[in-house]
Amino acid sequence: MVDYSDYLIDMRKNALTDLYNSKPPIKPLTINSLADDTVGRIMKQKVVVALPDWTCGGLREDLTGNKDIQNDFNIIIVVDEKFKLLGEIRLSYLLVAPDDKLLSEAMTTIQHKITMDMDQEDAALIFRRYKLAALPVIDDKEHLVGAIGFDDIIKVVDEEAEEDLGGLAGVTDVSMPPRLLDTVRGRSPWLFVNLSAAMVASFEISFFEDTLEKFIALAVLLPIVASMGGNAGTQTVTVVVRALALKQLTPGRAKEYILREAGVGLFNGFMFAGVTGVISLFWFGSVMVAAVMALAMICNMMLAALCGTAIPLTLNRIGIDPAIASSVFITTVTDIFGFLIFLSLGTLILT
Repeated sequence: MVDYSDYLIDMRKNALTDLYNSKPPIKPLTINSLADDTVGRIMKQKVVVALPDWTCGGLREDLTGNKDIQNDFNIIIVVDEKFKLLGEIRLSYLLVAPDDKLLSEAMTTIQHKITMDMDQEDAALIFRRYKLAALPVIDDKEHLVGAIGFDDIIKVVDEEAEEDLGGLAGVTDVSMPPRLLDTVRGRSPWLFVNLSAAMVASFEISFFEDTLEKFIALAVLLPIVASMGGNAGTQTVTVVVRALALKQLTPGRAKEYILREAGVGLFNGFMFAGVTGVISLFWFGSVMVAAVMALAMICNMMLAALCGTAIPLTLNRIGIDPAIASSVFITTVTDIFGFLIFLSLGTLILT
């Protein structure tokens, strides 16, 4: 437990500078022991603070021309003598507040609590959802230990977006790595997964060799079915991963998302079944080939929608980042089962 007796505030009239420059009630060793992705690692330890019995006019006077105070703050944090968080005052309000109004009357309650051990991504979500400019950072006893602003959070957002972008492509080294081997080590596992999927799909196709020899049209149309399924699945994965990242997709809403994406898949399946069916009919002059193409398109688009929802949810449930692994798995599923569905339908209908 931190001993706050060393941080008692000087109660003289012009105590703002002393309060601002006072040692934060947290030891550097404690911050260093925090995980790298926690708020404590990026928060500012020097913050503009005030006492509740000060007046707005007195605070404005103390702030004016005070060279010891940085000019990039948006809020004044109100604390008690032991740095326990009481509230905040927006700088914009302080400029127009009556001179004799006490800070205890002018301050507002802080609705969103940011703790120093909170994950930076969770803090970024709070800033984004509620459009905040700055928030104080507290410890587990609600004592002020620092502050975090939007300028600090935007770096986190950029880093997370960069990681997710690389993850959707199956790489973890979107920035320039220091060594060639680091790049190879980061990418090769996912390439091996793709290679395995391609080998399975090729082995699967070999079972339908006789059908493909008799109906060359199936070999021509086969890539279209797999490509459409893969793209549809990637679209669904992107939507679901984003919803998970923004905490919009909770366990209670999983069924809602699955049904919605299934509806989208069914609608797209019938729409593109009509388009590809007509093209196949004019291309090969066969109603049966067109029927195979249309049915396969409906089935594969539905499969892509359902798997595109289920895969990220499952990965998230078992503790694997869905942004990194989902695209690899959805491509594998849509290729393997897309080929199987198309060639099976071709064998049943055409032979």
